[in-house]
Amino acid sequence: MVHEVLKDKGKIDMGKDWVDRFVIGHSGIMSKVGKSIDKQRDLGTKVPILKNYLERFYMLKSRYHVLPENVRNTDEKSFAIGLGAGRRVLCHTRRRNAKIMQDGKRDWVTEIEAVSGVGKVLASLGISFSTAHLMAHLANINYEIDNDAFLTYSIDGYTLSEIALDWFDQIFESHSSSAQVITPHQILVLDRHSLHVNNIQFIEYAIANNLCLICLSGHTTHILQALDNRLFSLLGQ
Repeated sequence: MVHEVLKDKGKIDMGKDWVDRFVIGHSGIMSKVGKSIDKQRDLGTKVPILKNYLERFYMLKSRYHVLPENVRNTDEKSFAIGLGAGRRVLCHTRRRNAKIMQDGKRDWVTEIEAVSGVGKVLASLGISFSTAHLMAHLANINYEIDNDAFLTYSIDGYTLSEIALDWFDQIFESHSSSAQVITPHQILVLDRHSLHVNNIQFIEYAIANNLCLICLSGHTTHILQALDNRLFSLLGQ
């Protein structure tokens, strides 16, 4: 496409390659392939928004003298069973596209994890899709107990408010109380899932157990949430 500009009241044909010549002539500029990103996701990572979360975190940390081992991030991640990522396969050299067939099922399992500010991982909880505990779910129960991993179930494989509260009450609290040496207060960083922000029982539990909550918006978790940045980002590939 021919680009035209007005200069000294006359038209100058810049030519179709003017962009390439412009980039070559300016060492501080380079051409890159742009990555599509949702507008709200981009707006959620503006400096004032991120700064507000960090200021709240350091204010709570300073007010209650919270140690790094008492700072925790918890999150849940759901996975579709039978839906794998791309991987290398052997095929004929003339084949253009190598295909990996899926069974078409979309049954889900969910993993709840928590990690502290010093990298200590708390006991995880796996939620399988079922209407009751099956023998197959308990086949490795000794392994799970030895490795601080627990199993439960829901009808669709997603977490429920009752499951989340049980995990906090029976697993999170018992595994995190030993770190409360200087102060009983803890900081818990989590997303604004309805199980957290719209759950009166969870809010009451947090108040009763001196949990200072920092609820991140969905457009900031990929930057501010440790589990999203590390563990779950790898599992989602």
